[in-house]
Amino acid sequence: MLKKAFTLIEILIVVILLGILAAVVVPQFTDVSDNAQTQTDRTNVHSLRQAMAVWESQNPGSDLDSLDTLVTAGLIDRVPVHAGTTDQWTMAEVTAFTLD
Repeated sequence: MLKKAFTLIEILIVVILLGILAAVVVPQFTDVSDNAQTQTDRTNVHSLRQAMAVWESQNPGSDLDSLDTLVTAGLIDRVPVHAGTTDQWTMAEVTAFTLD
């Protein structure tokens, strides 16, 4: 009795098709990840700017020297980090960031 098996050509075609499929799908996943990180950064900056506005309204005439002051004042729990990194936001970055 003969056993039916896949030929080398059939296996090669399947491997090539899987490679093509992976080449199409993988870039879409990296775009989604980049978009999520950008949205996280935008949300963090928006929240920081709101906390800064509250602090400035509670402390008229005083200059906000660092984002740690917002933590000390209880306006935020902690200074957020840039999405995908461990670097905390700075005052200069928050004020320079463009929310489109």
